[in-house]
Formats: sequence, structure tokens, C-alpha cells
Amino acid sequence: MAIINRAALNARFTEYKKEFNTSYGELSKKSTDWKTVSSHVKSGTDINDYAALLDNPAVTQWIGPRTVSNLTARTYQLQNQDWQATVQINRNDIRDNKDGMIMDRIRDLPSQWGKKVRFDIFDAYRTGSAAASLCWDGRPFFDNLHPVAGGVVSNENTGGAHAHPWILLDSKIAMGGVLFQEREKPYPTTLGEGSEWAYHNNTYLFSVTGRYTVGYGHWQAAYQSNQAFTEANFWLAYQAMLQFTDENGYEMDIDPDTLIYFPTDTAVVRRVLKKTGLYWDGTGAVDSAARGMIKNLVPCAYI
Repeated sequence: MAIINRAALNARFTEYKKEFNTSYGELSKKSTDWKTVSSHVKSGTDINDYAALLDNPAVTQWIGPRTVSNLTARTYQLQNQDWQATVQINRNDIRDNKDGMIMDRIRDLPSQWGKKVRFDIFDAYRTGSAAASLCWDGRPFFDNLHPVAGGVVSNENTGGAHAHPWILLDSKIAMGGVLFQEREKPYPTTLGEGSEWAYHNNTYLFSVTGRYTVGYGHWQAAYQSNQAFTEANFWLAYQAMLQFTDENGYEMDIDPDTLIYFPTDTAVVRRVLKKTGLYWDGTGAVDSAARGMIKNLVPCAYI
């Protein structure tokens, strides 16, 4: 039976923290789909304001004094939120030398953290056309009334009745798509022997705490369609994105390279984008002109 005192318990908690940090470090190095479809922004304060970063001044001929583009009157602020996950450790499990079981639970915490971040990012795409899902121009992220150079532009096609939308994305655009704003990476804390919690509950706590939030960057980096995924509808979305400009009307060199889609569309997506020969489109045998155009195929059940 293991002896429990503060010194021995602190040594164990140090090992638990080390195990968490090692597991989290390994997870961070992995190339995951949510990293592909989001822009990672490191935050240095509780609230970030992106309006000035996303509002680019127009280039004008220099005649006389410089033409100064005033900062936009808009604000687009993202406030970091607190997140936590806590493992309750029974004192008897330590006395009975069940470290392996405890380590397994702690080793799994980074994975659970990653799953939460992934859900939040893809959920932001799923709800991107909702009235409350505003991007910096004051419109929903997916919308048909984005103001551009005195007119309006759409980055959505709502004319279909497909069960789940699919999203075409340029993952290379800086500050494009969904923003993952991270203030503090998850870090472990403990509540152990001698605490009021341990006295009343006969348990210890191993907690992970972090701060982040998600929001929206350049809407021009994404296009959502609820049309059936076909080669023709793919081209409608693709060509629409190639025509996107910034707020001053200048081309943004959009080059879509990523497709987010519901898993039930996997077969048709692969036929259109990754096929190696002819396929039947319902009326005859055709060859896809879109073969190999999209680098990242990202199935997700959250959209």
C-alpha cells in the first residue's frame, strides 16, 4: 500500500503534470484537420479587435499630400473564454497503487481538449450563416450581402436542398475562414492532500485550464453551398471564389484548396475530385475536369 503524505503526493502530481505536458506536446505536433481549416491567432490580452487588421486601405495615386485611409469605425472583437477539464482522483486509488489507470486518464486529457477545439471550429462553419455569426463587415460569415466596392457579393448558394452543406475554402489566406484565437494553452493544476476538498471528499483534483475562442476572418476565403455535390455545382462555387475581391474591389488571388463535407458525401466527392477514370453522372459516362484540384478533403460530421 502506498504511503500518502504531501511530499509523496506532490511527487506523483509532478509526474502527472509531466505526462500531460508530454501528451499535449505530441498532440500539438500532429497535423490535424482543424488546423487546416482555421487561422491560428495568438492572443496577448483578454480581447482582440480585428477590424483594423481586416480593413485594408486602397492604393491611390500620390498627388500632393498623402491620402490617409482612416481606421474603420467598425469594431470586431473576440473575447477569450475560459475552458477546463478536471479529473477526480480517489485517494484509495493512489493508496492501492493504481497509477497506471490514473495516468491513462491524464494521458487522454489532451485528446479531449483537441476534440473540443475541433468541434468549436467546425461548428463555427456550420452556424456561419446564422444571424448572430457576424464577421467584421457586420454581415453573417456566409451571406449574400457582403458589402464590396459599393455593391454586394455572396459567398453562399442557398438554392438547393442538400441534406448537409459543403464548404470550399482557401486555407492559405492569412486571417481567412474561422479564426482560432488562443490566449493560453492548456496547463495543469492540482488540488491535493491538506486541501479542504480532499478533507471533505476523500479525493484529489487534477485540472487542465486554458483560454481561447473562435470567430471569423476574411469571408472571401470560404464559400458554402447546400446544392448537391456535383462537378457542375463545384465549378459554380470555385469560379465564384476566383472573382472575390477585397472591400476596395481588388482581386485577392483566391485559390481554393480545401473542401469540407459531410461524411455521407465521401463517395461522390472522391468520384469528382480524386477519381482515376470515367464515372456515371446519371445520364452518361463523364470525365471530371476537377480531378486533383483540391488538396485537402476534410470530412466532418459537425457541419
